[in-house]
Amino acid sequence: MNQSDSLFQTIGFSDGVYASTHHHNHDRYADENINLLTFSRVNAIELNIRDSDSLDFLCSCDDDLYRNFDFVSLHASQFLFEEPGADRSLEKVRYSVEKFNIRNIVVHPDRIQDWERLASLTYGLPLSLENMDPQKDFGRYPIELKPIIDTYDFGLTLDLQHCFHHDESMKLADEFIQTFHDHIVEFHVSGYRKGFLHYPLSLTDQKIIPEHIFDTSIPVIIESHYLERSSAEKEVRYIAECVKNFSKEI
Repeated sequence: MNQSDSLFQTIGFSDGVYASTHHHNHDRYADENINLLTFSRVNAIELNIRDSDSLDFLCSCDDDLYRNFDFVSLHASQFLFEEPGADRSLEKVRYSVEKFNIRNIVVHPDRIQDWERLASLTYGLPLSLENMDPQKDFGRYPIELKPIIDTYDFGLTLDLQHCFHHDESMKLADEFIQTFHDHIVEFHVSGYRKGFLHYPLSLTDQKIIPEHIFDTSIPVIIESHYLERSSAEKEVRYIAECVKNFSKEI
């Protein structure tokens, strides 16, 4: 079993971080891609389903595809909650949750119109809302998400790069942490460079982003994009050093 860096209980990558090298969306589920995301410092992975075809493909994968990961989450697409076919799609998600022991399902709140219906469709599933980047029209600020999370007891996946994109002082991240401290179930981290939404932090050197990982027991998913495994390994080391050095200064 792979062990994460000793600083983190759970850290890993989105399965799309090598997307620029893929020839087909299904390449993210290939053994070759998973092997690139499997090394000594990681024990988590986030799966992405973009459409019904990719959901069907995921359901058909071997049961032990993600056996080397202690934590598996799922980044859900809007199509899951749209009619017609939402009930059938959610049945497949429930199947995948049980099959791969998925522990968090990440939803973009800007794409949801009916929260009561969402809560009904996903009853019993480990759902969390992700805070949005400035290009979205909803879900960007705590004041928008708090009534929903309070009402339905959803978790929060805190994307720290989205906070940085809004405000490089990271005061917005501080506000999210203060408001949802006990609801945060996953961190997303990556660097930001204009025109590149998920640039490697080890290249942007934006230490303030990983320094806001205030609790290293909460799973961390890295969304930066890479061309090779050595760059991904460097990213994990960089994030760990930022958090460790910042903790020493407190």
